[in-house]
Amino acid sequence: RPDLGGWARRFLVGVAPARQDRTHHLVRAQLVQHLNAANPTQYPWPLVRILRRDIPFVRSLGVETFTSETQQNWANQGINFYVAAKLIADPAADVDALLKEYYTRFYGAAAAPIRRYWERFETAMADSTAVGDGGYAWISMFRRPLLDASAADLAEAERLARGDSRQIVRDRIAFARLGFDYTEAVIEMFEAHYRGDSLALTEWSQKAVERLYQTTGTAPQAFFVSLAVGQTKYLTSLLRSPVPPWVLLRPDANQRPGRPGLSPVRDGCRFPSGRRHPDHSEKVK
Repeated sequence: RPDLGGWARRFLVGVAPARQDRTHHLVRAQLVQHLNAANPTQYPWPLVRILRRDIPFVRSLGVETFTSETQQNWANQGINFYVAAKLIADPAADVDALLKEYYTRFYGAAAAPIRRYWERFETAMADSTAVGDGGYAWISMFRRPLLDASAADLAEAERLARGDSRQIVRDRIAFARLGFDYTEAVIEMFEAHYRGDSLALTEWSQKAVERLYQTTGTAPQAFFVSLAVGQTKYLTSLLRSPVPPWVLLRPDANQRPGRPGLSPVRDGCRFPSGRRHPDHSEKVK
C-alpha cells in the first residue's frame, strides 16, 4: 500500500502499549509494505513521505527492530533504501537536510531535475488514492502524462550531467535511465490496455522484458531480473482483460487471481539504543 495509515498503523497503536506492558520491549515491527512496492515490485515507487513519517512513529511506540521486505530493484527504488537506512540509524534525522545532501552530492549538476523526476512519481502515487485504493490502485498512475513529464525531467538531468566534471554523476543518471526505459515500456502496456490494442500490448510487453534482461550484471543490481520478468508477464496477462488490473488485484479471496511466487530479500535493522547505530548505506561521493 502507498500508506501506513490503515490497518497496520491502527494495529501498532493498539498493540504496542499492551505488548510493552507484558514484555517490557516491543522487539520487532514487521512492516513489509514500506520497501516492498506491492506486487510487482520493480516500478518507480518513491516512499520518502511515508518513510519519514512512519519510521519515527514506529520508534515512538517503543519498537526496537524494524523488518521490511523488498527486492533489489535499485534503478527504480534506490531512494527508498537510502532514506530507510538513514532513518533506521537515526529516526530523528532531518529528512529535508538528508535529501538535499543526497541529491546534491549524488547527482551533482543534475540534482534539481532528477529530484523532480523522483518526486513526480511519488506525487502521482499519493494522488492515486483517489481511485479507491484496495491495495493496488497506485498502478493507475501509469499513464502518458506521467511518462511525458518524467521523460522531460530525465532528459534535462542527462543534459546537465554532461556538464558535470564527475563521470560518476553521468553514470548514475544513466542508471536511472535503465529504470525509466523499463517504466516507459510498462506505461505503454497500460496505454495499449486502455485502447484495447492487444498487438501493441504484446509488443511493449516483449520490449519491457528485453529491457530487463539488458540490465543483467549491473552493479548495483538495476532489477531482480528473473522476478521482474515473471511479474511483467503476469501484468501482461492482467492487462489482456478489459477490467482495470487494480480491480482484478483487489485483496478479495474470491476474486483475486494467483500471483507468481516471490523470493523476498529480508533485512532486520536494529534501531539505535543510547548511541547512533552504524550506517550501512552507501556513502555518496
